[in-house]
Amino acid sequence: MKSCRTCGIENSDAMRFCVECGTPLTVSPMVVNVQNSGTQGQENVPPTVFGGNKNTGGGQQNFSPGFPNAPTQKPKGYGKIFLILGGVFALFLLLLTAGAAIIFFNWQSNNPVVVADASPTPSPTRTAEKKSPTPSRSVSPTVSPNVLKDDEPPPPKSDSDARADFDKVWVDYNVTDKGRLGMRIHVKFTVHNMKNIDSDLAIYFQREDGTKILTNNKEFASKDGQVAVYRALKPSYDETVYEDLQLFIPYTEFNLSRGKYKLKLDADLINKNGDLVQHLTFYDFEYEKP
Repeated sequence: MKSCRTCGIENSDAMRFCVECGTPLTVSPMVVNVQNSGTQGQENVPPTVFGGNKNTGGGQQNFSPGFPNAPTQKPKGYGKIFLILGGVFALFLLLLTAGAAIIFFNWQSNNPVVVADASPTPSPTRTAEKKSPTPSRSVSPTVSPNVLKDDEPPPPKSDSDARADFDKVWVDYNVTDKGRLGMRIHVKFTVHNMKNIDSDLAIYFQREDGTKILTNNKEFASKDGQVAVYRALKPSYDETVYEDLQLFIPYTEFNLSRGKYKLKLDADLINKNGDLVQHLTFYDFEYEKP
């Protein structure tokens, strides 16, 4: 093995230059003896294989025949350059492969793969159409809802269809009826869509400010005890005109102390349950109790 005197790397005997730094490798080691006499130094250098020593100046080197001339310039370290270039190229390939893998993964994420079911899907087959059975005609006789029997009264119309048109009201004062002094009320109006419907014309009495006049006599009182008088109605036609429907109220039912009073009556058309069908009018009058 040849040891490089520059970098100390061991080289093969067949190598002429160091594989690490390119320094020429010598055939045999050069021995230099240095002796200092204190005042004058003398160097004894044995001849080398190159045929020169210090006394000869070292300017002329004799090489054996066939020995190649050593280059005057040391060759560069191409080994290190190749290793560096190889490392850079490998790193580039690694980055290129990683980038390609990332791009492929993103593309796969944006385009999901649909895996078809391996099991065959049977195609729908047309089934035989079943005919629905034809319903048999009923032999029992049916009665049209619009056809009524001779002895059956027509159904009453709903309260939402019933209405009335008021015409006028007038009063006769100080009228005696069955020995009682009072006032007779006359009302003219027309009802619609109330044929054969039981109803009432109701007259309620109150003060001018709307305060109810109350009584304990149920003959002339509403459900809440207000002085009132009723006249039962059952129109014979869909449009029935009442030219002069009369009602009588005794003065004694007002239960007022002596003096003059401004009163008013409220005329309403109601059904048998007491619900209002339509308000007709208000009528103001004066009453004086002696």
